[in-house]
Amino acid sequence: MKEIEQYDFAIIGAGAAGLQLALALLNDSFFADQSLVIFDADLKDENDKTWCFWEKGKGQWDELIRHSWSQTTFADSKELLKLNTSPYHYKMLRSLDFYNFAKSKIEQSGRVKWITENVQTTRESTEGIEISVQGKTFKAGHCFDSRLPETYFKDRESHKVAQHFKGQFLKFDEPVFDQQNFTMMDYRLIYKNTTSFMYILPVNSREALFEYTFFSPDLVDESVYLDQIRSYVTEYFKNHKFEVTEEEDGIIPMTNFPFHKYHSKHLTKIGTAGGWVRASTGYSFKNAGGNVKKIIENLKKRQHPSTGVFKKKYHFFDTLLLNVLQYENHLGPAFFGQLYRNNRLETIFRFLDGESDILDDLKIVTSVNPWPFLKAIYRELIG
Repeated sequence: MKEIEQYDFAIIGAGAAGLQLALALLNDSFFADQSLVIFDADLKDENDKTWCFWEKGKGQWDELIRHSWSQTTFADSKELLKLNTSPYHYKMLRSLDFYNFAKSKIEQSGRVKWITENVQTTRESTEGIEISVQGKTFKAGHCFDSRLPETYFKDRESHKVAQHFKGQFLKFDEPVFDQQNFTMMDYRLIYKNTTSFMYILPVNSREALFEYTFFSPDLVDESVYLDQIRSYVTEYFKNHKFEVTEEEDGIIPMTNFPFHKYHSKHLTKIGTAGGWVRASTGYSFKNAGGNVKKIIENLKKRQHPSTGVFKKKYHFFDTLLLNVLQYENHLGPAFFGQLYRNNRLETIFRFLDGESDILDDLKIVTSVNPWPFLKAIYRELIG
């Protein structure tokens, strides 16, 4: 009979969600005598993405922050808006810095086993979850699983839009950027009547990450992103020489798929698989941090870890926007223009953080053209 290794907790997937959860368990004395195993075949030794988020004051990850900004720009064919982010700062965290920090803390703890293999199967019993990896079996009292449910890929009822992008770090031959100002969305160079925009993060006066981004149901060839970046730089940074120092790309699901229905007694879905990516924006890192805090609170109260994580109100709002972006994608730029022109940035951030009150919600709802959303409600009702 094969020996089964037993743990109190298992985490499948060492991404932003899994590693934030692992660190939270290690940092809380309540769990000091409880064991943890992490499964991820990736060594996490490359900078595979850049996370950004807004935050008031000092934050948990400030020592790892590459850069932060206190002002932002929104631009479209009508105007260029310069907005103050106060009382928030917009912060950039490079994934490799986070991975290295997390792996160091995990190694120092001496309490965590990291298995660099893909999980093959999981099976729930009355006592926990059995996890099969390369012919070996592990058992955990509770498993936190970041793998997407198989039914997600077969689902045809949910809205599935993607935030898909390609970014390049460009280094110019002379100072061209205001280091305190980043560009949230610039719709002056739209690709074929889609919701597509430039996103710019200056890290100093000469270097910035340029990401050409789509919120759309259909992907495009890699050449499209690169052509849009080149066209943008040619148009708005005329006569400045530059070199490409790094590249990154990504596809982030923006969906109203009911991930929250895939928890079970001994298993909690986390990260994208737990619905932790804000469906209307694609932001995930800060949401993961908030949900991890809720999970820790729930574990201490002997409640199911997922209790209170799913927020029905924001799921409804996101569903309507996803409906518009899926069926009338060309309307996206106008919607975001109205959103940023007619609201304080603080109100928008509270809404996107899931911390808005009814007055905030009313301000957001009444600040944009209602007709696309009324049509979206109709489409939702008739299925």
